Amino acid sequence: MDKQEFDEKILPDDYPIYADFYYVVDGRPYRSDYHGITAGHLKKLLGAQEVRSCDLVGRVNASVGVS
Repeated sequence: MDKQEFDEKILPDDYPIYADFYYVVDGRPYRSDYHGITAGHLKKLLGAQEVRSCDLVGRVNASVGVS
């Protein structure tokens, strides 16, 4: 199976994080319970290396086979 590519950009450490938004943390989708923190703070809280935006529509479409 080919690796699916999504439009998910690496977020800078000062990027704001919002509760109930989806992000990709170290390659895995993650729904944030945190609000009013930054991507850098989220990385520290989760012990993560990278936080990206989440292409939720692309991931859903890929999971149901829509191209």
